[in-house]
Amino acid sequence: MLRKLILPRTMVVTRKQTLTTVTVKEDPTSPVKVKKTKKTTVTVKKPYLEDAISFIKVPENLELPKDFVEYHTKDFIEAARHIIKKDPSLYRSIVYKTFPHYKKEGSEIVKSDQELILSYWHSLISSVVSQQISGSAARSIMNKFEALFDGEPTPSKTLTFTFDELREVGLSRMKISYVQSISEAFSDPNSNLCKVSFYRDAPLEEVVKELVSLKGIGEWSAKMFALFTLNEWDVFAHDDLGVARGMARYLTKRPELLKQIKEEVQQNEEMKALLKKKPKFATTKQRDWVPLHDQYLIQGARKFSPYMSVFMLLMWRLSATNIDVLEAAKSEQ
Repeated sequence: MLRKLILPRTMVVTRKQTLTTVTVKEDPTSPVKVKKTKKTTVTVKKPYLEDAISFIKVPENLELPKDFVEYHTKDFIEAARHIIKKDPSLYRSIVYKTFPHYKKEGSEIVKSDQELILSYWHSLISSVVSQQISGSAARSIMNKFEALFDGEPTPSKTLTFTFDELREVGLSRMKISYVQSISEAFSDPNSNLCKVSFYRDAPLEEVVKELVSLKGIGEWSAKMFALFTLNEWDVFAHDDLGVARGMARYLTKRPELLKQIKEEVQQNEEMKALLKKKPKFATTKQRDWVPLHDQYLIQGARKFSPYMSVFMLLMWRLSATNIDVLEAAKSEQ
């Protein structure tokens, strides 16, 4: 029979964001050494990015660091200055780390119209292949898919493959239909998606609408294509989890701005009516941030137009979303 346990000894083990306390007690009067442990898990909160980088000095003239300017393209620096002008408090979040997607290249590779359209098709194929699987699995499937071709992969050649051939590279039945649908559109010379002028001249909303008409391409995928492949400057995906989390943290730290945004939404009859619609991330799921209504996110981003793409990258950054992973995935397509 166990007697009263005494003499506690405690050690602390830290794993990820969990602090586990292990209490060990021994009974010195017992002939048999008895140990009893008790584990208590306590959540350790990481500081938000803006708090963690508060040490960065902000110059009075808000001038960007020289090495930061030299690293990025001229267009990106113009966008960054626009963001800072609209909200100087974002200065630290911009300069504390570079944006590889906008790195200045030594010499720009000029592609023909045909090469551009082919790269757009390839990017969309990679997008649907990557859905709901790991990055390594997606790369493996893409490598096998490209190995089917005798030469350069093209939409028209893709349509010559049988269902079984596409199935053997690892594509599911659903994804095969996506690949075939996208390839059919890019094999039709009358399709807007085969015209470089369409991407260059049409409004972004129209390009997104055309892309969403393809099987397997939703609005989020279309906007990511516009951001990373077309290099559009005014993209904002309010329905992205990382963006929503970043916006929530950004606006929560700026209550006056949030108040102003809510007032602006109330003054817009269309947006006001949409407030009745359930927001994208309004769930009972426990989070370390409070989701805001979609309409507040949309209105909050508008003041950064025509450079909402850069603002969205900042929101990913504030949400701790690893944007470098997204960009690395894009570079492998």
